[in-house]
Amino acid sequence: MTHDSGLPDPDFGAEFYKDIPVKRLIAWGIDVAIISLASLVFFLLGGWLFLFVFPMIYMTIGVLYRSYCLSKWSGTLGMRILAIRLVEETGMPLGPTTAWHHTFGHTMSIAIAPLQLISIWLIATSPRAQGLTDHILKTAALNDAAHQ
Repeated sequence: MTHDSGLPDPDFGAEFYKDIPVKRLIAWGIDVAIISLASLVFFLLGGWLFLFVFPMIYMTIGVLYRSYCLSKWSGTLGMRILAIRLVEETGMPLGPTTAWHHTFGHTMSIAIAPLQLISIWLIATSPRAQGLTDHILKTAALNDAAHQ
Protein backbone atom coordinates (compact mmCIF):
# COMPACT_ATOMS: atom_id res chain seq x y z
CA MET A 1 0.00 0.00 0.00
CA THR A 2 1.40 3.39 -0.95
CA HIS A 3 0.60 6.94 -0.04
CA ASP A 4 1.81 9.68 -2.38
CA SER A 5 4.42 7.69 -4.27
CA GLY A 6 5.26 4.17 -5.33
CA LEU A 7 7.06 3.62 -2.02
CA PRO A 8 5.24 1.57 0.60
CA ASP A 9 3.53 3.63 3.27
CA PRO A 10 5.37 3.08 6.56
CA ASP A 11 2.07 3.14 8.48
CA PHE A 12 0.53 0.29 6.47
CA GLY A 13 3.65 -1.53 5.27
CA ALA A 14 5.94 -1.38 8.29
CA GLU A 15 7.51 -4.72 7.31
CA PHE A 16 9.19 -2.96 4.36
CA TYR A 17 11.17 -0.76 6.76
CA LYS A 18 11.64 -3.15 9.71
CA ASP A 19 15.26 -3.08 10.96
CA ILE A 20 16.41 -1.03 7.94
CA PRO A 21 18.64 1.33 10.00
CA VAL A 22 20.54 -1.57 11.59
CA LYS A 23 20.71 -3.48 8.31
CA ARG A 24 22.06 -0.41 6.51
CA LEU A 25 24.75 0.02 9.17
CA ILE A 26 25.83 -3.62 8.92
CA ALA A 27 25.72 -3.51 5.09
CA TRP A 28 27.86 -0.37 5.17
CA GLY A 29 30.40 -2.19 7.35
CA ILE A 30 30.51 -5.14 4.92
CA ASP A 31 30.96 -2.75 1.99
CA VAL A 32 33.76 -0.87 3.79
CA ALA A 33 35.51 -4.22 4.35
CA ILE A 34 35.17 -5.15 0.65
CA ILE A 35 36.48 -1.76 -0.50
CA SER A 36 39.31 -1.89 2.05
CA LEU A 37 40.38 -5.35 0.86
CA ALA A 38 40.38 -4.19 -2.76
CA SER A 39 42.42 -1.14 -1.76
CA LEU A 40 44.86 -3.36 0.17
CA VAL A 41 45.57 -5.29 -3.04
CA PHE A 42 46.65 -2.03 -4.68
CA PHE A 43 48.76 -1.21 -1.64
CA LEU A 44 50.53 -4.56 -1.83
CA LEU A 45 51.17 -4.05 -5.54
CA GLY A 46 52.30 -0.45 -5.21
CA GLY A 47 54.13 -0.54 -1.91
CA TRP A 48 54.83 2.57 0.13
CA LEU A 49 54.21 4.92 -2.79
CA PHE A 50 50.59 3.91 -2.55
CA LEU A 51 50.26 5.59 0.87
CA PHE A 52 50.43 8.99 -0.82
CA VAL A 53 47.45 8.27 -3.07
CA PHE A 54 45.56 5.85 -0.80
CA PRO A 55 42.58 8.16 -0.12
CA MET A 56 42.07 8.80 -3.85
CA ILE A 57 42.39 5.09 -4.73
CA TYR A 58 40.06 4.11 -1.88
CA MET A 59 37.44 6.65 -2.98
CA THR A 60 37.73 5.60 -6.64
CA ILE A 61 37.28 1.92 -5.78
CA GLY A 62 34.34 2.82 -3.53
CA VAL A 63 32.61 4.88 -6.22
CA LEU A 64 33.11 2.21 -8.90
CA TYR A 65 31.99 -0.59 -6.57
CA ARG A 66 28.93 1.24 -5.28
CA SER A 67 27.72 2.63 -8.62
CA TYR A 68 28.18 -0.75 -10.35
CA CYS A 69 26.35 -2.69 -7.63
CA LEU A 70 23.51 -0.18 -7.34
CA SER A 71 22.93 0.00 -11.09
CA LYS A 72 23.11 -3.80 -11.52
CA TRP A 73 21.29 -5.06 -8.39
CA SER A 74 19.86 -1.91 -6.74
CA GLY A 75 22.03 -2.71 -3.73
CA THR A 76 25.64 -3.26 -2.77
CA LEU A 77 26.91 -6.71 -1.82
CA GLY A 78 26.47 -5.75 1.83
CA MET A 79 22.85 -4.76 1.16
CA ARG A 80 22.22 -7.99 -0.76
CA ILE A 81 23.63 -10.09 2.10
CA LEU A 82 21.20 -8.36 4.48
CA ALA A 83 18.27 -8.64 2.03
CA ILE A 84 17.69 -4.94 1.48
CA ARG A 85 17.60 -3.00 -1.76
CA LEU A 86 17.26 0.59 -2.80
CA VAL A 87 14.26 1.58 -4.89
CA GLU A 88 13.20 4.75 -6.66
CA GLU A 89 10.12 6.75 -5.71
CA THR A 90 8.10 4.59 -8.12
CA GLY A 91 9.10 1.44 -6.24
CA MET A 92 11.25 0.30 -9.16
CA PRO A 93 14.94 -0.68 -8.80
CA LEU A 94 17.49 2.10 -9.26
CA GLY A 95 18.35 2.92 -12.84
CA PRO A 96 21.96 3.69 -13.83
CA THR A 97 21.51 7.46 -13.50
CA THR A 98 19.88 7.27 -10.08
CA ALA A 99 22.52 4.74 -8.99
CA TRP A 100 25.25 7.19 -9.99
CA HIS A 101 23.50 10.09 -8.23
CA HIS A 102 23.03 7.96 -5.10
CA THR A 103 26.72 7.02 -5.18
CA PHE A 104 27.70 10.68 -5.59
CA GLY A 105 25.46 11.70 -2.67
CA HIS A 106 26.84 8.91 -0.49
CA THR A 107 30.41 9.88 -1.36
CA MET A 108 29.76 13.54 -0.51
CA SER A 109 28.15 12.50 2.77
CA ILE A 110 31.21 10.44 3.68
CA ALA A 111 33.56 13.26 2.67
CA ILE A 112 31.71 15.99 4.60
CA ALA A 113 31.15 14.86 8.20
CA PRO A 114 28.10 17.06 9.00
CA LEU A 115 26.27 15.61 5.99
CA GLN A 116 27.01 12.08 7.22
CA LEU A 117 25.72 12.95 10.69
CA ILE A 118 22.53 14.39 9.17
CA SER A 119 22.12 11.26 7.05
CA ILE A 120 22.57 8.95 10.06
CA TRP A 121 20.06 11.00 12.05
CA LEU A 122 17.54 10.85 9.18
CA ILE A 123 17.94 7.08 8.79
CA ALA A 124 17.38 6.62 12.51
CA THR A 125 14.37 8.95 12.79
CA SER A 126 12.48 9.20 9.47
CA PRO A 127 9.46 6.93 8.89
CA ARG A 128 11.04 5.27 5.83
CA ALA A 129 14.57 5.18 7.32
CA GLN A 130 15.81 7.37 4.47
CA GLY A 131 19.22 9.03 4.58
CA LEU A 132 19.98 12.50 3.24
CA THR A 133 20.69 11.23 -0.27
CA ASP A 134 17.48 9.16 -0.18
CA HIS A 135 15.45 12.23 0.76
CA ILE A 136 16.98 14.26 -2.07
CA LEU A 137 16.55 11.50 -4.70
CA LYS A 138 13.27 10.19 -3.23
CA THR A 139 14.72 6.68 -2.88
CA ALA A 140 14.33 4.24 -0.01
CA ALA A 141 15.88 1.00 1.24
CA LEU A 142 13.35 -1.81 1.56
CA ASN A 143 13.44 -5.31 2.98
CA ASP A 144 13.42 -7.80 0.11
CA ALA A 145 11.54 -10.36 2.19
CA ALA A 146 8.53 -8.00 2.40
CA HIS A 147 8.12 -8.24 -1.41
CA GLN A 148 7.69 -12.01 -1.41
